[in-house]
Amino acid sequence: MSENKNNKLLITLVIFTLILVIVLGLALGYFIFFKDKTKNSTTQNVKIEEKIFDLNEFVVNLSDENKTYIRLKISIAYDKKNKKLDKEIPEKVPAIRDAVINILRSKSSKDFETTSNQNNLNNIKTELINSINNNLQNGKIINIYVQDIIIQ
Repeated sequence: MSENKNNKLLITLVIFTLILVIVLGLALGYFIFFKDKTKNSTTQNVKIEEKIFDLNEFVVNLSDENKTYIRLKISIAYDKKNKKLDKEIPEKVPAIRDAVINILRSKSSKDFETTSNQNNLNNIKTELINSINNNLQNGKIINIYVQDIIIQ
């Protein structure tokens, strides 16, 4: 009877060990398989094809006391595949230009200076992007390009 009990215990241990090995193998295979998939999807940067829309030249008085002004030419970039936004932007040019002018008028010449720690122009570009996007309903612009900039 003791031998029968030992055999049952041995069979139980062998079955338990086999189940444990199978479960661990499945878990390891699952994590390796899905880890590689998520790793590939996050490391692949999706490049958006940009379409550029020229907003022409702006001449705006800055908020400086000595009556300085800024003259710059900017263009906005958005996803080329967004056909609704492609139609909306030309219709909203007055609102977009107004948003740009209002932000530029609130800036001083010091706001456009580049220091070693920060690039103020990039901060202004971000502010412009957010303001322009508030006027759009069918998508968002993704970048602003400054072709010319003169502050006098």
